[in-house]
Amino acid sequence: MKILFTVSFLALLCCGSLFADGKPQTFTLQELMQSVKSTSTITSIPTQDISTETIVVEKSTSPMDAATISKKVKLAINQLGSTIAANDQTMAKNSLIKIGKPAVASLSDALINDKRTWTRSQIARVLGKIGDQSAIPALEQTTATKYEVLNRASIEALGAIGGKKSVASLEKIKTANNDTSLSKAIEDAITKAKEK
Repeated sequence: MKILFTVSFLALLCCGSLFADGKPQTFTLQELMQSVKSTSTITSIPTQDISTETIVVEKSTSPMDAATISKKVKLAINQLGSTIAANDQTMAKNSLIKIGKPAVASLSDALINDKRTWTRSQIARVLGKIGDQSAIPALEQTTATKYEVLNRASIEALGAIGGKKSVASLEKIKTANNDTSLSKAIEDAITKAKEK
């Protein structure tokens, strides 16, 4: 399958936007090339206008294997923990969300074992967006750390996942909670989880 993109270098270099599967995708030209190289064949066709170029991307129809998924998840987790620009970190989170359920085991492991608190809080948010209940045990483990930002992110993620298992987990956390600053977050998460 071939997809034809005509891109404006100026727009892409300043945080361009394309549409894939009907949803807007935002990235620089370099990121476009990197994201499709592993699964696609790219042909660049210069045009008369020096500010645009047509790029033909031939997408692979084979699904990503476990090793490729693991590599992409590790790369994105490292980007979350780096000092790169916030929009690049957002793109890393979005790529993890797009991978979805196949990323949950690796993300859950990183949530528990990574040493960087900010990275762990971002992973908790990603797990909440993915919404897979297999992340509940890891999220529950990270609701009573010495870091409020991580505790809060994990509680909110449990609420975002929703369902009976999340509610049961949040009720258990509520009973064990000694941090009054988290009480409202727990109540809000329980309410949200019950709505799902």
